[in-house]
Amino acid sequence: AIWWDGTRGALQEKSPMSTTTCLAVALSFASKGLTPSAVLLRLRTSTAHQRGADIAFLSVIPKERELLYPPLTFLKPTGFITDAAIKIDKCNILVLDVEPYLST
Repeated sequence: AIWWDGTRGALQEKSPMSTTTCLAVALSFASKGLTPSAVLLRLRTSTAHQRGADIAFLSVIPKERELLYPPLTFLKPTGFITDAAIKIDKCNILVLDVEPYLST
């Protein structure tokens, strides 16, 4: 579960966070379920220290590049939200850019 940390102005993931570099995989996860809308977090990194550990060899999805972030990773919104919402079946997906950084 992702929590809002008002003191840092960022979202915080309390558990290990599995991510993917494959948009198709991310969209398939975002559009699952009965909800009519979802938010897809696009992680923007500027340094190698902001990137998660590559665990592609553990992925259950063939050829997926999966990155794992440690617990307590912060996700700071960059302020950019995609203009065009993505629609898959009956699910509207909003894309929000965030910058990951590790807690200190």
